[in-house]
Parts: sequence; structure tokens; C-alpha cells
Amino acid sequence: MITSILLGHLVGDYLLQTRWMFAHKSPFNGALLAHVFVYSLALFAFLAGFLALSGQSYDGILFYVAINAFLHLVVDGISSKVTKVYLKRFDYGSFFVALGIDQTAHAIILINTL
Repeated sequence: MITSILLGHLVGDYLLQTRWMFAHKSPFNGALLAHVFVYSLALFAFLAGFLALSGQSYDGILFYVAINAFLHLVVDGISSKVTKVYLKRFDYGSFFVALGIDQTAHAIILINTL
């Protein structure tokens, strides 16, 4: 289950995030909301697929995705402001450290909200 959740996270957070979403999701705005919506759909799809294939109950899946959508909004709302500053300064080292902290926060949240 954790593998499907992390795959859903990676697909939603990277593969389905457009350049527009990335460039404009700071501060809280439509780009950030669009990113979180698409992210949540990917998370739901991977988790629902796992549950369907394993024959497990769907109880709580919408609540889990909703909680993670909200927390993803908060984390990305903060991290996108920080990373934007580093990119403007061409400080790529600090940008990638901030990105690593962002991804660590997402992983901790995804696992601890199970």
C-alpha cells in the first residue's frame, strides 16, 4: 500500500505538475489549487487501484486523500515561497535542500496519516 501511495505522490507531484503550476503556485492561488487537485486525483487513483487489486475495503480513502490534499496545500504553499527565493538568486544548492525538505515532509505526512 505504501508503494502505491508514494507512486501516486510522485506522479501527482512531478509528472502531472505543469510548468505553469510550478512557476505560479506561490503564493496561495489558482495554480497551487490546480496542482493540489491534480495531485489528489493521482493519489486517489493509485490508492484505489491498489485497493481494488488487493480486494481491500475503500473505507476511509476519501478522508485520507482529503487530509493529504489539505496538508499538501500547506506544505507546498510554504515550500514554493522558499524555493522561489532560491531560484531568483540562482542558489540551486539551497533550492534542492528546500526541495528535499519538502519531499521529506510529504512522505512523513503520507505515512503518518494512514
